[in-house]
Amino acid sequence: MELIDFGTVLGLSPVTFWLSIGNISMDDNGGNSLLTNLSLLSLTMDGANAGSFSFWLATTVLGKYTGANDFLVLITFNPAAAGNFSAQLLISTDQNAGFGLAGDSFSHNLTGSAAVAAVPEPASMALLGVGLAGLLVTRR
Repeated sequence: MELIDFGTVLGLSPVTFWLSIGNISMDDNGGNSLLTNLSLLSLTMDGANAGSFSFWLATTVLGKYTGANDFLVLITFNPAAAGNFSAQLLISTDQNAGFGLAGDSFSHNLTGSAAVAAVPEPASMALLGVGLAGLLVTRR
């Protein structure tokens, strides 16, 4: 299980990460080219904070990938409030199974936290201004 940590986001701005999935096998398996192709069957987001993460596929087609190309997934962390967030990106493939059949699955743990900078309240600023004005008046 891999970890993708988005770190701390200030001001609730979205942060993105490109995940590249490739088939690195160049073994021809006795000339049967179907045995070296990798099929991506599905990608899903799961976990308590799955709604704070999203993914976009660089292709609209899930399917067969050879050692010559990669499958790109853009993962975005976009929190709606301050706090710590986590989810899992689950990837289903046909690795160690017949071509196009359910095989190995892989998961990536996604983590990130969001912080909102403290903004002084208008009443607090007014009170500070009155206090400073009082200090100036007493010095004169």
